[in-house]
Amino acid sequence: MAHGDSVTVRDLRSLDWPRVKGLKAVVPGHVVYKSLASETVLLNIETGAYHGMDEVGSRRFEALRNCADLESACDLLVRENGAPEERIRRDLIAHCSELVSSGFLELRESRR
Repeated sequence: MAHGDSVTVRDLRSLDWPRVKGLKAVVPGHVVYKSLASETVLLNIETGAYHGMDEVGSRRFEALRNCADLESACDLLVRENGAPEERIRRDLIAHCSELVSSGFLELRESRR
């Protein structure tokens, strides 16, 4: 995969953690979001579609946006939640798959 290329949902679901963990989550320019007290709302201004996330999804989204890659986001969420790493990984990949498939998120090679 070339540097900066986005990963499609089909690609994401077929990759194992060693391959996925180095990808960076990027919010595309056509998506705006607002974090409220206990939720985050995303709006795709190209399609008019919107997506709401509860407190857990909002924290996951924030970690994805602010960390260098999925592995860093996973490590942060494991430290914060004390949940098993495998569960956090699985939830993170599922969350990314949903957001990527809806056009709210892109996954790219990290520039680490």
